[in-house]
Amino acid sequence: MKRFLVKYEELISNEINYDFSDKKIIDIDLRGLDEGEDKNIIIISRRNALLKRILVKMTNLGFCLYKHEKYISSLVHQSEIKKIWGRVTNGELNTYKSLIYSLEKPVLVDEFPKRLVVVFSSISEGLYSSSLSVRYFWKNFKTIGKYIPQNSYILRIADIGGVVGSYYLNNIFSDKVESHIQELINSFCESKGIDIKSDVVLFGVSKGGTAALYYSLLGGYQAVSIDPIVSDDYYLNEWNDRHFTEGVFPITKQEKFEALLSSDLKINNAFVIYSERSPQYKYINSIVKNSRNGRFINFLNSIHPKIKDHSDVAPMTLNISTALINGIFYGILKSNCDKTII
Repeated sequence: MKRFLVKYEELISNEINYDFSDKKIIDIDLRGLDEGEDKNIIIISRRNALLKRILVKMTNLGFCLYKHEKYISSLVHQSEIKKIWGRVTNGELNTYKSLIYSLEKPVLVDEFPKRLVVVFSSISEGLYSSSLSVRYFWKNFKTIGKYIPQNSYILRIADIGGVVGSYYLNNIFSDKVESHIQELINSFCESKGIDIKSDVVLFGVSKGGTAALYYSLLGGYQAVSIDPIVSDDYYLNEWNDRHFTEGVFPITKQEKFEALLSSDLKINNAFVIYSERSPQYKYINSIVKNSRNGRFINFLNSIHPKIKDHSDVAPMTLNISTALINGIFYGILKSNCDKTII
């Protein structure tokens, strides 16, 4: 696999005007920035606008940070990730076109018709980690299998793309993310005889909630979405683009959701759990709830006193989210609702 070593000073002077067409791994030497040997390119980019601009350019060419050792940040092209990600090469993770995913089999394998829960990852606790698994494939709700029907498969899809993830959405590098995700879900259901409309539930928290809601609207899947991020404004303006979304997508999340929610949709049991105590509340209300199709989506506003911020919504509403997943599967929940809950 062809590698290319480049010093930070060369990147700056050339504005990465290199021919990377035959390069699969790029090692960037960050010495000279006086940041310490353990600081990778993403961490330094938070405080270095020029390096951030270069990192975003590299991202839009398809390169992702996968390793950092002693001043050297190594980026691999997305086309080669499957060859260098150990969890893929050892068979722990599976691949489908551009996607990498894991699959947990049901406890009850043969006795009953099958169901499917698709779990989309939230933003990782190791947001700027050089590890692909930590940054792109954070495992939310590890024990979900204990709380859902035991004839359910659990599909987890890695969010490869962007600097710290692509929110499972098309980005400047790839316009195939969304079609590949739907193809994977649909082809898996077809192979297992799973009814897409009644026996599939999409689930996600925060960034994962964004994906669960988006694909529910786009493909008519049932979903439980926890405090989804439907606008980047808060993290752009209050946190200086904490999630590295600026310059990575052809249109903003808000524009994407507004366009989708103004179109003709067949919404199928989509539930949004959010909280007036979260900074995401106003965006969900204005963009989703007050949209043309908002009346067809179920909203549950949690006023739990322990919710102080966005990150508190999921753990403080775990009881209701599992109840919703099971209620959907058992056919109990069919009517629209707009409720305030504890």
